[in-house]
Amino acid sequence: MHESEVKVGDLVRITKESVYYNQNSPLIRNKVATIMHVFHEGSISLEFVEYDSGLNTGNGYCKSGHGWSVRHSDIESATPKDWNAIIGGN
Repeated sequence: MHESEVKVGDLVRITKESVYYNQNSPLIRNKVATIMHVFHEGSISLEFVEYDSGLNTGNGYCKSGHGWSVRHSDIESATPKDWNAIIGGN
């Protein structure tokens, strides 16, 4: 996504592999998250619903174990249907 398309609160899907610091943790590619902060240098903080010990606080903008930062080029827009699949809705 282009930086101008990224807004706090948007749902996004991760499009590129991004390995956590803990190599035993799962990858985040194809997971859906909420944008929590947009940095001017081209990165964003994302918050995931599920806790994972490999995740962090997304530079202090997310709950501990739910956050991660990625580049704008590593995400695409997600739909409410994507979100419902994660939280068990319809």
